[in-house]
Amino acid sequence: MKKPSAKQIEAEIETLRTMKPTVLMESRFGDNHHDAIDAQIDVLMNGMTEDNVYDACENDGLKDNVKDAMLEAAQWVNGESEDGTPSNGWKELVRK
Repeated sequence: MKKPSAKQIEAEIETLRTMKPTVLMESRFGDNHHDAIDAQIDVLMNGMTEDNVYDACENDGLKDNVKDAMLEAAQWVNGESEDGTPSNGWKELVRK
C-alpha cells in the first residue's frame, strides 16, 4: 500500500470522528473502543510514528487495545497497513 496523502489522512480523521458515536463503546472484555478511536485520531493528527506510539504507551500506561489501535493508524500512515484504513477495523462494531 502507498502512503496516504495529507488529504486522505484528513478524510480518515473525519471518518473516524463521524463513526465514533456509532461504534459500540466497550467490548465484552471492557476495552473502551472510543478511547482507541480517539487515540487513532491523535496519531493521525500529530503524525506519530510507531516509536512515538510505543513511547506514549510506556509513559502513559495505555491499555493494549488503545496501543494496538494507535499502531494500526501509524502503520497506515507509513503505507504498511494490510488492513486498509483505521476506520475499516471499526465497521463491524457500528451499531445500526
